[in-house]
Amino acid sequence: MVISIVVLGVVIAAVVRWRRAGRAGVPVGRRRHRGPGRLLAMAAHLFPPERREWAGAMLAELDEVPGTLARWRFAVGGVWAGLVASGRGPVPAGRTAVVIGVAGSVGAAVYVVSPATHVFAIALAIVLALAGITWRQAAGAPMLGVTMLTGVAACVALTLFGVARYPAAAPNDGGTTAYSLVLAATLGAYVWVGLTAWRTDRPDQKPLAAGPVLVSMLLGAGYAVVGVVADRFGSLALVAVTGAAGLLLAGTFGATLTRRGTTERGLAAAGLRLGFVAALAYFVAAMSATYITATWPVHDREVVDAFHTSGLPDLATYLVSDALGGAILALIGLPILVLAATWAGATLARPTQRNVGEGPAH
Repeated sequence: MVISIVVLGVVIAAVVRWRRAGRAGVPVGRRRHRGPGRLLAMAAHLFPPERREWAGAMLAELDEVPGTLARWRFAVGGVWAGLVASGRGPVPAGRTAVVIGVAGSVGAAVYVVSPATHVFAIALAIVLALAGITWRQAAGAPMLGVTMLTGVAACVALTLFGVARYPAAAPNDGGTTAYSLVLAATLGAYVWVGLTAWRTDRPDQKPLAAGPVLVSMLLGAGYAVVGVVADRFGSLALVAVTGAAGLLLAGTFGATLTRRGTTERGLAAAGLRLGFVAALAYFVAAMSATYITATWPVHDREVVDAFHTSGLPDLATYLVSDALGGAILALIGLPILVLAATWAGATLARPTQRNVGEGPAH
């Protein structure tokens, strides 16, 4: 709860400051197009180089599209055209066959583990095939790509271990189906980003150095381990300190990037990269620590009470089920939170318009 309050405050502060900074210089007519325009602008940096001028023309044309729904359709169509439908050569049939074969093999392996993994197996095979087929090879960041692909593989393995070891943790119901679809779709997106290693053929998007990647891994793993300890012993103070320290670290990174002249697009890319790595580290550390400590005594009364109302057969199964749900949500939420903290640090470090206009004192 404390971490959620801190994170919410950082996000709100960043959004409010950003909107205030941009409101004065944005014509009223353009403010109506911010949502579709941002979507198209954010996706444009993933377009092939030959499609980026076309993306600029699409953004200019967006201002002439009447109606909110029509602008959203226009923006989504532009994103699809830039990422998938246009600007790329035909996918070789041999590579397509290999991709489908690998994705099908992974799905088949997952399928045989447990009846509860059937939906996850089918969805994972589909998203892996889509990620491989739509992947376009480009100069990227090998360390980031290897880290993400290894992390995804570890997430799948740890999920299957938990379902096989504690089958009651994933009952065949609607909730499990929803979590399976969300997990498969999220891991598919992570695989796609890992394959492309986030294109680095733009001057404002440099590959992450080994230091930030390692720090983001430690950040995610630290959050996970502290969370497991808090569930066992109720150490809320440790959770609060760790949460605040992690957000402060991400904010410091954003401030450093700003002082080095990193553009807003480069800042967003770097923040999301750190968040992706931290989320994978969180998943791996949280599930590993939960399996190791599943039979330990639990002293947190709230956790015990939640177990009694869960209907699960034993406390270990409840802990695994709860940890798995939290780890899946972290894959989605942690990149957003790290990006928000990074952006907040960059915003606070950016000189204000008044300071920029002030000359030296005489």
